Amino acid sequence: MGRFNFSWSFGGILSPYLGGLMVEADFRLPFIVAAVLLLLAGLLMPLGSRLYPAFRQRPDGVESAKASPAGSAAGSVAGSAASSGGPSPLRYAARLAVVSAYFLSGSILFIFPAFAKESFGFSESLIGSFLLVRMAAATLGFNLWGRWTFWHFRFWPLAAGTLLLVGLILLFPAMSFPWQFYPLFAAAGAVFSFLYSYALFHGVAGSLNRERSMTIHEAAINIGLLSGTVLGGWVSETWSMATAFRLCAAVAAALLLVQGVLALREPLRGKV
Repeated sequence: MGRFNFSWSFGGILSPYLGGLMVEADFRLPFIVAAVLLLLAGLLMPLGSRLYPAFRQRPDGVESAKASPAGSAAGSVAGSAASSGGPSPLRYAARLAVVSAYFLSGSILFIFPAFAKESFGFSESLIGSFLLVRMAAATLGFNLWGRWTFWHFRFWPLAAGTLLLVGLILLFPAMSFPWQFYPLFAAAGAVFSFLYSYALFHGVAGSLNRERSMTIHEAAINIGLLSGTVLGGWVSETWSMATAFRLCAAVAAALLLVQGVLALREPLRGKV
């Protein structure tokens, strides 16, 4: 999962900055480039299956693993969790955390750029560089969380990550110079990568129906992103961007309380 998260986040490092440069040249250019890249990506699988017939073959052992879901995860942390007590009791709290992270992402990705351009006079490329730093930090974080295991089946890392997210959100309204935003976006990216990894891991660890678990994970992401964009945009337009960030902090803090209640109600397998 760490390699999976690293791969998709790595693709998002340069795109915000390059997209900003393209918009400054011609607002249609990013859409044209994106369409071409999507076309090329769509051709990779059919071309690859023709050039490398092995792509069309199922790997050895898939059928036998499919017949025994618990056995297919043998030797993995998820498999150990399944055999020792079923799905992770932290999966519900973890999904609330990813809602918090994407609630903030909705404001950062879709509302803050317009605000920064209108209020601070930042260029599209400068704003894109903030988002570049965010994704670079997130990509590095995904690589690290995929290697470290101290946060597995423990609630305190989730609580600490969410509290740190609340603190970072409250710092956004106090910033006004470009150099101040770079470390803030980097820290936000690192925390985002942790909360995402935490939710993804505990959503599938021990689950015998991982397709359903992944569906719920993606649904939590979209709930946070949609609500953060809509509510944050409305609050920003009605009051101010600073108020929108305070709303993000309030949502994260409220969901942290719910996470704590859920964690207390479920046994954490001897680990807090």
